[in-house]
Parts: sequence; C-alpha cells; structure tokens
Amino acid sequence: MALDLQESFELNAPIDLVWAYLIDPQRVVGCLPGARLTGSTDAHTYAGTMTVKVGLVSATYAGTVVFERVDPVSRVTEILGVGQDGKGKGSAEMRMSSRLTEIGGRTRVTVHSSLNLTGILAQMGRGIIQNVGREMLRQFAARFTLTLEQARAKYAEVVKAHAQNFVKLHPGKLGELETLSGVKVASDGANNAASAADVLKYVQAVKEIGGDVAHTSARLTARNAAQRLDVPLPGL
Repeated sequence: MALDLQESFELNAPIDLVWAYLIDPQRVVGCLPGARLTGSTDAHTYAGTMTVKVGLVSATYAGTVVFERVDPVSRVTEILGVGQDGKGKGSAEMRMSSRLTEIGGRTRVTVHSSLNLTGILAQMGRGIIQNVGREMLRQFAARFTLTLEQARAKYAEVVKAHAQNFVKLHPGKLGELETLSGVKVASDGANNAASAADVLKYVQAVKEIGGDVAHTSARLTARNAAQRLDVPLPGL
C-alpha cells in the first residue's frame, strides 16, 4: 500500500535555528512518533527502529535511515527510512522531504511523506492508514515546535557564558560588539541570541574586536556551553 501525505506548519523561530535542528539526525528522528536511532554506519546512514500503531494492532520495523539530501541553499532535506517487521510479516518504506521557507522572522515547514507498507498494517485499509499518517505528521510538528521553543533560550545562555566576561574585559566595546554581531548584549552578558547562527555571529564579532586569542576563548566557551545545554552548534 502506497500513500502520499503532506503537512505544512509555521514556527515562531528564525530559519537558521529550524535548519540546525532539521539536519540533526537524533533530534529530527526523535520528533517522529515511535522512531529512534540505535547507531550509525557513516555520516548519512543510521540504524533505527520505528513502531506504528493502528488501533490495537502495532508493528515495529527495524532498518536504516539515510539522509539522502541536505541542501543548505534551498533549505531542503530528504530522508529515506526502510525497515522490516521483526516478526517477518511485513515491511515499511518512508521517504520524507522537508522544505523551509522564511516568512519574516518565522519559518514555514512543509513536509511531504511517501509511505509504502506491506504486511498486516497494509490490510487495515487506506483511509485508516492515511489518518494514522496524518496524525504522525501532526505529532512531529508539535514535538518539533516544542523542541525549538526550548532551544531558543538556551542559545542566549551559550552567548552569555562568554559575554559576561568579555564585557568586563572590554567595557567600552559593547556597542561595537552589538553592531558587528547583530546580537544585543547587556552589561551583565544577557542577550537576545536565539539560534546557532546568532552564536556564530557573536563569536566572529569577538574575533574582530579582540583578535585570535579572544576568538579561541569564545569558540571554546560556546562549544562547552552548547554541549552542556544540549543544543546543536554547527559551523563552530
């Protein structure tokens, strides 16, 4: 049974933040109901499982997830998941394409999913499977939204981890720091950074103001803070 589903939703988050999470395998797969990664074979291929439940009937598929396309220019990803039922009674193949569109300070996410099932779930009827598929996409949107909402404040903490000391060392450079980075920084290090891109701009501004030594300090501090707060920081 082959099904095509599409869902579109908007996030109150900058496109750079959404993209950083969309290309993170653990985070994006973790937002799919019933899915989890169990290992990896290379930078694009991961082992995982996915449980699909239709009424009282459920099936767990084990297989691989491949990030076939990650296009930072068009902001498009394509993921292919292929798995076999552990009981040998069917298989599942899902291709999910996601496209980001910037709308002011918000981001629209358009998700297209193509699902092909064999075995017991394929016998449940097209209408029932379509409803389950739509509900899975809606749950993905809700989980992804919550993940991003929790992340935005954490990026401000990443910048603050360094900014609170930088401002003390260079009190007269606060205005220049804000101009170069586009991030508003208060005298206590509080700031309005809301994405990985904001952190990168801040670190680059520190380099322009303080040189290589200050740049190295900012990079290491940001990396450590991001790891502690569990937020992705690609490009640093």
